Amino acid sequence: MYHIDREDGLSEVVGFILILGLIVVAMSVYLIYEIPSQGRENEIKHMNDIKNRFVDFKISLDSLWINSVGSYTGSSLKYPTYGVTLANSFDLGTSGGFYTGGSDIMPFFTPIPSSGTMSVDKNHGSIRVTMNEGEEVLNTTLGILKYSSQNNYWVEQDYYYQMGGVFLLQDSGITIRVDPLVSIYNVGGKAAVQITPVSVSGEQFLGGSGPLRVEARLKQAPQYLSGKRQAKKVTITVYCENADEADCWERVFKNTLAREGTSNWCELRVAGNIVSANVHGPDVSGASNDVELDVYRADYNVWLQNVASAIE
Repeated sequence: MYHIDREDGLSEVVGFILILGLIVVAMSVYLIYEIPSQGRENEIKHMNDIKNRFVDFKISLDSLWINSVGSYTGSSLKYPTYGVTLANSFDLGTSGGFYTGGSDIMPFFTPIPSSGTMSVDKNHGSIRVTMNEGEEVLNTTLGILKYSSQNNYWVEQDYYYQMGGVFLLQDSGITIRVDPLVSIYNVGGKAAVQITPVSVSGEQFLGGSGPLRVEARLKQAPQYLSGKRQAKKVTITVYCENADEADCWERVFKNTLAREGTSNWCELRVAGNIVSANVHGPDVSGASNDVELDVYRADYNVWLQNVASAIE
């Protein structure tokens, strides 16, 4: 005969509750420490991939304008790369356009996918180049192609392309990943200024977590200069959106001057969001034509387009 106050099964119940408690503690530790670690690693890899994609985009655009220079047929100049559209694919988030949570046994044990936005703005920044006493060679907007992260576990980062350069924007400031297309170097004792003011045209903004395609086409436009020009001095002025960008462009000019050993041939000035590089060459007085200017034109139309993603 059994009595209700007997304790024969008490040890089994207590043991089960302890095991269940250990399982809950282990799951909690995994969610608190392991999941953020996985998410952070995924986002770091994704941002590195974004950087590589921007470098690929830069190389693609350079290939178009480089192959359009110096192609002559008889007396007429041909531009064989006009009309050619190049496309690069970007993943806006760590999910890569796939949703896999439905097939997981416990989807809450996987990191939350990040997302991002891509934009192109034709009015972001401009550049002006003059020679001698203010003779204007070019005055054009630069434009920008920009990716902005929406990370869940890692620091926010923005990568953007401007005038052939790739830049990284963080809370700590702007880092130059790839220098823009400007060089100031020594040729036979003269200062040579080589610049390609790549202009990006377009006004779009797309966000999400799936794949996106960026398309670019080199536009046909008259060249700024017909060949190289000899000048007493050349002034390059970049109009930025803010002071941080101006500081970054100052470093761009310092990099090319230090790399080529021509720091004494140029004066840099920064005033707010405006940066100017006054290249006077070896003759500081500016009395002789000791500066050689060479400008290539490269204007692009850029489009953003969503790409259909797979759903598992």
